Amino acid sequence: MAGVVEGALRAEAAAHGVHPSRVLFLHRLPKHLHVSRLTACDLFVDNFLYGAAAYTAASATVGQIVLALRQRVGREHALKMGREEPET
Repeated sequence: MAGVVEGALRAEAAAHGVHPSRVLFLHRLPKHLHVSRLTACDLFVDNFLYGAAAYTAASATVGQIVLALRQRVGREHALKMGREEPET
């Protein structure tokens, strides 16, 4: 199943002018190794089901573009990070 999904996402990227080799699916690593590879990416895509919270903040800190659903970046993200709810 993962191969089918990855192939479909690469095909969709190609249909929008992004070479399929630029779309990477990385395997799970220990946290310290995972964080060290954040700078290798141009774009961080947060997912709807889990929400990246700290990784979203870390990605923005190293200059990556972060793509997330608005509600994830707003109230839920701030509360996960121990901050007050942002004004909208």
